[in-house]
Amino acid sequence: MHYRFLCPGHRHWLTRHPENVLPVWKDAMEASHRQVCKGQWQNALKFAGTAFEAARLMVNNPQYCDRLWIQRWSASEALLRMVVQGLSGIDRVAVPASASVH
Repeated sequence: MHYRFLCPGHRHWLTRHPENVLPVWKDAMEASHRQVCKGQWQNALKFAGTAFEAARLMVNNPQYCDRLWIQRWSASEALLRMVVQGLSGIDRVAVPASASVH
């Protein structure tokens, strides 16, 4: 199972403009946290997924992959996992194989 949170146009744009990935990632992480605080799990999922995908773009790019992007990707994965747990009400959520770094 593979989820896409960024539309193809935004994914392509971020790939071509990597300088914009960090602001997108930060905004999405903050927005997701705000939604979690409000108990708005569906909205939190959209933002957490966006942050996860944005960070994954950088981790998958050898030119930009560094320790900081790996940490950001890990933080967004943890947030995404927490949101999925909140949506499903279960104690543990396995990370799908598609979430691994390619």
